[in-house]
Amino acid sequence: MIARGNGINFGVITYKFINYIWFNMHHPYTQHGNIWNSLSAEKQVIYLVCYSSIFLDGIPVRAITEICGSEPEEVESAITKLINERKITKNGEIISCVNLNISNNKFDNDEKIITRIIRENGFWIHLMKKLPIIRFIGISGSLAAHNPVRQKDRNVDMDLFIITSRYSLWILAFFVKLYTGLKINKLFKHPLCINYIMDGTFLKIHNPNFYVASEIVNLKPLYGKKMYNQFIEANKWVYNYYPNFSPKANFN
Repeated sequence: MIARGNGINFGVITYKFINYIWFNMHHPYTQHGNIWNSLSAEKQVIYLVCYSSIFLDGIPVRAITEICGSEPEEVESAITKLINERKITKNGEIISCVNLNISNNKFDNDEKIITRIIRENGFWIHLMKKLPIIRFIGISGSLAAHNPVRQKDRNVDMDLFIITSRYSLWILAFFVKLYTGLKINKLFKHPLCINYIMDGTFLKIHNPNFYVASEIVNLKPLYGKKMYNQFIEANKWVYNYYPNFSPKANFN
């Protein structure tokens, strides 16, 4: 995916951004702090807009400030400069690559879709909470990122991140395999998709990167506040990428 503006190749910039993030994340959290500190506000905006474009999405202005920890005035100045140079576009409060032009309306419609899907799967989530081997349930993936992606059948999956009790991961994995193998998930308009399973005994993620950090920050917790807090505590490297991140307090 390449978007151009005044000679700027956004595909190349996105590639450089990913390399920059990957290189800086292979160090312990205690040795490296906020990775955005070494970048100008202009580069922060470009990199985050390009990362969003990978998922055919935009990013709210406030999110850039919240992620990088930069002063709002600096971010606004950088955005204005990049818009004038036709390197990015702004529609309402949403910044995106010039070839996407994402609007506030898309975000509003996405929120309605997300609310409806969560409500439709409420019964099954309630049943999962009753399972003694499950310690945490959270919505992840495109729904958690407020960017629901339709599959080939035009349905939107509800991705779940689950943490099990001690040594129970493979028990849950067996039932998940059964669920998908028998194609039970195809019976639902918005099927549940268990895309992350962790054992509560081993909470630290050993392949940290910007993508995984984004998944953790975007998590929408549904059940298991104590385990969720332990998980965040075990993965403090997330603050390298999201220095202003605050763990979720509300569980729906």
